[in-house]
Amino acid sequence: MARQQDLWQLAQSRRTQHVFSTIITAQSVERDLSSEDGLRDALDWCRRTGVTKVYIESFRDGLWAKREILVRARSRFQEAGIAASGCVTTTRMAKSSEGGWAMFPCFTNAATQQQLQDVFEFTAPLFDEIMIDDFYCTECECAECQAARGDRSWAAYRLGLMRRLSVERVLEPVRRVNPGATVIIKYPQWYDHFPERGYDPDGETTLFDRTWVGTETRDVDDERWGGCAAYRAFWIMRWLGQSGGEKCGGGWYDPYGTHEDSYLEQARQTILGGARESVLFCYPSLRQDTGPANIEALRRELPALLDLAAWVEGETPRGVVSYKPIGSIAEGERYIFDWLGMVGLPVVPAHEFPAHASVAVFAADSAHDPRFAGSAADFLSHGGTALFTERAAAVAEPGESPAAFVFSPPENLCQFPDLPADQIAALREAALTPLGLQLDGPTGVALYLFGDRKLALENFDDEPCRPVPDRARPRSRRGNCFGSPWAGGCDGPTARTHLLGTAGLESRAQSASRCQWRPSATLSAAARSDTPAFSDDSFSAWNAASGARPLPTSTRFAASTRVRVCRASSRSRDSARMVSNSANRACAFGASSSTPAAWMGFERNPIAPTASALALVSSSV
Repeated sequence: MARQQDLWQLAQSRRTQHVFSTIITAQSVERDLSSEDGLRDALDWCRRTGVTKVYIESFRDGLWAKREILVRARSRFQEAGIAASGCVTTTRMAKSSEGGWAMFPCFTNAATQQQLQDVFEFTAPLFDEIMIDDFYCTECECAECQAARGDRSWAAYRLGLMRRLSVERVLEPVRRVNPGATVIIKYPQWYDHFPERGYDPDGETTLFDRTWVGTETRDVDDERWGGCAAYRAFWIMRWLGQSGGEKCGGGWYDPYGTHEDSYLEQARQTILGGARESVLFCYPSLRQDTGPANIEALRRELPALLDLAAWVEGETPRGVVSYKPIGSIAEGERYIFDWLGMVGLPVVPAHEFPAHASVAVFAADSAHDPRFAGSAADFLSHGGTALFTERAAAVAEPGESPAAFVFSPPENLCQFPDLPADQIAALREAALTPLGLQLDGPTGVALYLFGDRKLALENFDDEPCRPVPDRARPRSRRGNCFGSPWAGGCDGPTARTHLLGTAGLESRAQSASRCQWRPSATLSAAARSDTPAFSDDSFSAWNAASGARPLPTSTRFAASTRVRVCRASSRSRDSARMVSNSANRACAFGASSSTPAAWMGFERNPIAPTASALALVSSSV
């Protein structure tokens, strides 16, 4: 009981930094909130989980929750100190899509449009805030849709249709019934399919009061739910947060196709992505299958997650800027930026051309910008370093600029982390040199940069790692050849050359065995607005465990010092989890505050009290 009260009190006291909330689906409203026992169970679950807000759903899969149950549940949650908002999920409506996912409605159909309006007119008097789940789109290709589309593309037709319905069938009816109501549109995590299904983060973000972001990445190897890079949650949260500004409220993830490790990865990535609220979808699913184990893991890490939110708050992420215009479609290269993040590049999104970045990466979706070629030429001429996929290079035509690199990603982007180690090393060197950083070693460890004085490392691999302070020997910087180690390199700076495709792929176990970062003045680009101030700084570590504080002494990282993050698979976890160095001290995020100051091993599964999957470092100057 003491732990439950502590977690509830902690969540209440930290609400200004981050909120944990949940959805109670319409089916669960009818089943679980219709009785006094069910309401007590729901309130108790929220308190034990640190959930301080609920979204009570009025419609899903054709089911209308009863008004009296909704009203009673809303009042009970509010009386218990838990904020209560509404939610609508537009699935199994009057007519379903013919083609694509049948759960999506046919929004061309007049009966579906009327039902959409009826649902919001029913919900608006009950709640002052209403979230729309991410089925508010369509893939229907029925005869009615074909006729309405005419000679337009499906994307053009659906984007116009959904904008019109948002005004006429959602927002205007809601504001007639409840003028002060706030309506939130939640965007799905499959951002490279937005236009073809009718999602318009430009137009709809302007129309709606607030926006939300799907950050459900799940287990990459799960047969049903897998295939998504864990880094996507951070990338899309930042991309839509950047375009939405203050309207963007938070992220939303679920337990499907997850276990404790991947569920907590979703939680961390959502917060690293700048979310101010995490919606845990959904109350009934979190009480069955893998849900209870996931939630128990979340409860253990919730204090550290709140500290992570405080650590990130107000910070601007920086790194290798990835340009994705709103409304673009990355044919043949969908979600490539997620996979670049999984090989250790600190990829940050931009929905406008990153003219002032020191280094940027451009893929096929850049071609959506009609001025891309000219902008890319200006970018290179003003000292920027650019990485182009072959598709982007075909449009930009960067010529023989020594600051332009062209690479060929694998046809199956999920195989990106399995490219040969020398290719990964060359890609990292080209991308990170302008940032004054060096990163070598295995893939599966992601790097995040915030402001000029903070960085984070997260291990997504199943093998534990151990950050080891070590003296770095100067490395040769001869050559810009992708496909060969920089230490060997070419005889001089070469113009754009190519990665070697997917030939001779290695497993992660066969790739390089260490991962290092090094702040270095000598590797910094010419003075540009986002060049880091890492060189010869005094660094202190931040232990974000519950109740912990920054270490009292600073750790001096000279320009010739590096941290290697080594795989520890050949040792037992007990012998590999901690390596001390009296001159270089830090703590892993989530580590016990009673543990001696040291660089600590960090594993993908952070349940062990002396190991964590996330390490944070802050500069004291």
